[in-house]
Amino acid sequence: MFAMRSSGSILYVASRKLAAVNHGFSSRLGGVSTGPYAGLNLGLHVGDDPAKVVDNRERWIKVFGSSIHEVVAGEQVHGTSVAVVGRKDWGKGSQDQDDALSGCDALISTEPGTALISFYADCVPVFLYDPVIQAVGIAHAGWKGTLAGIAAKAATAMHKAFGSELASLNAAIGPAIGPCCYEVSPELAAQFTAEFGPDVVSVNWMGRPQLDLWKANRFGLMRAGVKETNIETAQLCSACHPQLLYSYRHEKGPTGRMAAFIVVPGRE
Repeated sequence: MFAMRSSGSILYVASRKLAAVNHGFSSRLGGVSTGPYAGLNLGLHVGDDPAKVVDNRERWIKVFGSSIHEVVAGEQVHGTSVAVVGRKDWGKGSQDQDDALSGCDALISTEPGTALISFYADCVPVFLYDPVIQAVGIAHAGWKGTLAGIAAKAATAMHKAFGSELASLNAAIGPAIGPCCYEVSPELAAQFTAEFGPDVVSVNWMGRPQLDLWKANRFGLMRAGVKETNIETAQLCSACHPQLLYSYRHEKGPTGRMAAFIVVPGRE
């Protein structure tokens, strides 16, 4: 199960499945941003004051005992590119969106102290952890990335790059827009049904399809070889909790971004 945790005014959630590794998913509480970004906005690409965002990021990263200079961020283009990162990449995207890793939606690493971060306001964060070789990964899965299998590709990349056994991986699917709130077109629902089966789509009281991105990512990971018992889902909908979480769909306009954060255990 995921659990709520706090550090000062910052409230976040963490997976008990990944208790051995420093990680968390932020809420919107505890930061210095104002207006539509009010709170702990961690996104540099949404129109907020960059100085406030960097301040927020430093507050967030400090919760885990890391430095902003050890953090690596990808550009996030709703694609399927997975980057193997380490000390050589420290600081990329951490304080300036322009130097984030280009075209990248998933990051994996085994270098101790390397901190991976990605940003969300409805899309699905997927944390990965190999307890055997102490490797970590993080994947940003919107509907495009989910359909294309970004979480499974990140897990497979850990196997190819580090020798991680897929059956040994632990995975945590964090807060995101839930099947309760994610109405989609019949055409998109049909694509997901064809890829993941009928269980990822339901029909609301108006007869319109609603998509379960949590379940689709779960099925994708299982198909790649991750054990079902090793996958945990937060089951916390971003659109249902606007006082706690940012939601692009709920706000229907400018809003902030939460962050998923995970650190490779150990220090060099």
